[in-house]
Amino acid sequence: MQIWGLLCCLRGFNVPIVNSSFTSQRQADGRRWVTETHTDNLGATYTLPAYLAAVGADLNANMVIHAAALADQLVADEIAANMLAISVLGSAAAPTLVYSTLPQNIAALREAYRNATRIEAVMMGDFLSFQTDARLQTAFGLSAAQVTNLRTTKLTPAANAAAAVRAATGG
Repeated sequence: MQIWGLLCCLRGFNVPIVNSSFTSQRQADGRRWVTETHTDNLGATYTLPAYLAAVGADLNANMVIHAAALADQLVADEIAANMLAISVLGSAAAPTLVYSTLPQNIAALREAYRNATRIEAVMMGDFLSFQTDARLQTAFGLSAAQVTNLRTTKLTPAANAAAAVRAATGG
């Protein structure tokens, strides 16, 4: 069933789940054992644990709700992995955008920076120092002059500190 993918396209979201289906077995009391399988945009399948649906439950609606929750989890997991890579590797990180979008990751990076340890902030600054001025302007809502100031006061020093850490640790 393509319901979830269609809803996401209409709402303008990235579409991690492109296909969903379910099987059900009716029980003597009218309830149904339901097993759902969801397929992501890479072709990976996710079979959710079976659940017992109430008599008269809308199994299609349940499937859409579960697909949305799975899609949200795929996005959250990818963003978390990207933030970890950036905070540890800095400019050497290679974030992925399979399930999440660049704006979602930038928002997460801004939030992560607020709560970062000193070394995490250095690595995040190192990562950002390799981004274009245009990308920084868009991501942070800055003018060209503000981006220049950001580079001078934060990003270049962070990149230099990250290079010193790499040199000292052999990384």
